[in-house]
Amino acid sequence: RWARVETVSVLGAPAVLEAELLLAVGGKGEVWGPFEPYRIGAELEKRFSCLGMVHVSRSWRRRSVEIGVELREPRAAVARAGKRAGYLDRKGEVFEAAEGTYDRASLPELDLTHWPQGGMLGPLAVFVEEIRAPGSLPAVIERLRFEPEDDGWTAALADGTALFWGDLRWTRQKLDRLKEVLDDARPRFGKVNAVDLRYFEDGKILVRLK
Repeated sequence: RWARVETVSVLGAPAVLEAELLLAVGGKGEVWGPFEPYRIGAELEKRFSCLGMVHVSRSWRRRSVEIGVELREPRAAVARAGKRAGYLDRKGEVFEAAEGTYDRASLPELDLTHWPQGGMLGPLAVFVEEIRAPGSLPAVIERLRFEPEDDGWTAALADGTALFWGDLRWTRQKLDRLKEVLDDARPRFGKVNAVDLRYFEDGKILVRLK
């Protein structure tokens, strides 16, 4: 009787994930040996890829278990062929999460439909973080899509501007020149519909007004 667990609680998880974790653990009324918290912690980290850290502590006196978790921080919401396909983290790893774990609408959508199988996503995660930094772009980025025919990327901003970005080189330089080009073009011509930076290495930036 003394080894039985009567209450299990989860800290640090949104309600939808908390419910899944409690369902996975069970444990109420069950006997927990001294090594069970370590086993459960490792099992949860393996089963729920959105968890960056899991700490399971057990109180013998209160007959309770407390599961503290930290979530991985997503940089973008991933989609493939029009379907949701998890999230991209800062290391360039794609992980899954239960619906409602994150505010998906607050993240840019990263369309990897045509991304080469096995292609490295680490540099892409760094790129996404840089262009999401406050003030980096003239408006919030909503979508980023890989275009196989260009072997590069196209971005859609919240203000309707399309960016034909190309490859991921020269990011800081492209951002600086983009700002200069838009600061010059908008007072003269009004709305800019698209900016083409695919020929940046050749010293060209093309602006589309309509």
